[in-house]
Amino acid sequence: MKENGQIAGKRSKSYQKARIRLQKLYERAHRMQDDAMHKYTTHLVKEYDAICIEG
Repeated sequence: MKENGQIAGKRSKSYQKARIRLQKLYERAHRMQDDAMHKYTTHLVKEYDAICIEG
């Protein structure tokens, strides 16, 4: 079966490299978001004695 003129599952090496590069960038962005959230929540815990969540 063909996909966009190519055999399904077969991709060029440059496509594979670009996919890996993009995956690394997404991973880096995710780690940056996690770090920012960790720093913010740590700041909240250090700053305030009690934290309440209303529902």
